[in-house]
Amino acid sequence: MAGKLQALMRKVQKDHGKGSMRKGADLLAQDIRRIPTGIFVVDYATGGGVPVGRMTMVYGQKSSGKSSLLAKLAANAQRLCRHCHGPVVTETKEVTVEQVRRQPDGTVANVKVQIPKEIPVDCVNECRVAPESDEEGKKKRAVWPGRMNVVWIDAEGTFDYKFYTAFGVDCEAVYVVTTDYGEQAIDIADAVMQTRECDLLIVDTVAHLVPKVERETSAEEMQVGVQARMVNKALRKWVGTQNELTNQGETACTIILVNQLRQKIGIFPVFVKPGGVGQDFATSVDIQLWQKELKFDTQGRPLWQDTRFAVEKNKTGIPKMEGRYRICLKEHPGRLPGDTWDDEVTFDAATSNGFIEEVTDEKDKGTGRLLVMGREFDDESALRSEISEKGEFYRTLRGCVLDLMIGRPSDGRLANNKKKRGEVKI
Repeated sequence: MAGKLQALMRKVQKDHGKGSMRKGADLLAQDIRRIPTGIFVVDYATGGGVPVGRMTMVYGQKSSGKSSLLAKLAANAQRLCRHCHGPVVTETKEVTVEQVRRQPDGTVANVKVQIPKEIPVDCVNECRVAPESDEEGKKKRAVWPGRMNVVWIDAEGTFDYKFYTAFGVDCEAVYVVTTDYGEQAIDIADAVMQTRECDLLIVDTVAHLVPKVERETSAEEMQVGVQARMVNKALRKWVGTQNELTNQGETACTIILVNQLRQKIGIFPVFVKPGGVGQDFATSVDIQLWQKELKFDTQGRPLWQDTRFAVEKNKTGIPKMEGRYRICLKEHPGRLPGDTWDDEVTFDAATSNGFIEEVTDEKDKGTGRLLVMGREFDDESALRSEISEKGEFYRTLRGCVLDLMIGRPSDGRLANNKKKRGEVKI
């Protein structure tokens, strides 16, 4: 019987792709690649970031930090190679851009200014993909596959160039799609994935995918469950496309569904997600956000926001993880928009997990020198300064600390407060 199954598997792979039928042990060798969110506690709670080739949902009430998290995720995706998902090597060059400036006489005009910009050069693994021969049969030079491509389905029509640019997104490399109705957006998203050149597809938001029948009929007519049926059809279609790409041995597009929480009519405080419950079954990771606290400056402008999150579902890691992070909203001394105090969190995590050791020297006792991953620092302030630069040393330390914390087994002891889940412990 096993021989017939083997023969059938070879035939199925030949007809439908190598990934269409295989043994479960073959999946063990496939490591789940991830797109980091750039937020230490979120990356730890999700198991390293958003899984590549899967569907993830981010939802919450108004001003809960959904757009900020999307901006961090898109910016980090653009820093990865679309072939090996390794970091992209960049060069800083001066480019000319137009900015709106107020002149001394009070008028407003567009002024050309020189600003530094990171230009992608290659990836750390030096990936090279040999293209096919041209019409004359001459082989072309091997090319670098480039960084991840981001496509943004802007159903809300609220894509803000300045906001996402301030958070590190290269909007010139983002494809923004704005449609008249939901079915149109579904077909365009499926066509985008079929091109095999889209690596991250963001649907912002599911709640604003309006069915065509609502656009064409009077608002007086009542339709029941129209949006839910449309969204479920979209999920089935997109998941089928992801499976098709996987069967052909290619990396499927990563889909991020953004949704809102609406109050259920007549029942308080029950909240629901527009689009039906089918979303909860199609996704691999669900992240819920809450706004906890805002800090203002002396002029009444918000400087940063504290956001609480919960990984309600995680098929690629440990579910039900919670945490809290702080994200900068307004530039102020020492911080830029989009900063998340990850340098301080990384230092605390490295300290509590034994990455920072004091240099023991019988001649120079009490000097305060520290040893971190084979590198010595004069004191704690020197180490903090190096981490705050967020260079190669910081990225290496952050990755090693995350890998240790994610792979560390539990001690088996229960938390003191059994009724309430605790936040992520660094």
